[in-house]
Amino acid sequence: ARNLAARPDVARFEALEQRIDAVHRLLFARTAEPDEIALGMKFVGTQEGAAAEVSPQLTRWQEYLQALLLSNEFVFVD
Repeated sequence: ARNLAARPDVARFEALEQRIDAVHRLLFARTAEPDEIALGMKFVGTQEGAAAEVSPQLTRWQEYLQALLLSNEFVFVD
């Protein structure tokens, strides 16, 4: 999750919506649906939630990325 968050093709976006979409394109080879963007923003928080530490190990943004990496869509191929 840390390495994914640090990738230049993800980290270059300042807007959280754009970062969420970039991650979906990278992990799932598709754009993020509007409800996925809304859910991601709610999870991370819209006011500097991506940079605020919520645990000693991961930021809130990194926790969101970890959840995507553990999703069924990422793990299984149909």
